Amino acid sequence: MQFLVPGYLEQAMVSFARNQDQMRDTLRATFGIFPFGQFEQMGKQNMALFEQALKMLSPYGAAAGAEKPDAAPKPAPPEPEDPRMQRLESQLDAMRQQLDALTKKG
Repeated sequence: MQFLVPGYLEQAMVSFARNQDQMRDTLRATFGIFPFGQFEQMGKQNMALFEQALKMLSPYGAAAGAEKPDAAPKPAPPEPEDPRMQRLESQLDAMRQQLDALTKKG
């Protein structure tokens, strides 16, 4: 069942968007304008939220999100710091201080 739900939801979203476009075109052709502009904006926001939720819940969402360049990459979780790295960082700081002292003298 888990492998069917993401595909079903994606197809439902595509179908919904297609129907929305057809309805907008029909109303525009009938009235000359689209009388529901405010609802259209809310619908776009709702669709964006729904897509974000689908990406978070779907194992296939990561592949779909890779296609869009506007998606911000998630920062990597901080790893526990290795004592050797701490030692190296302290040595680098000491070397920086020595270099600063040498440049101030010269």
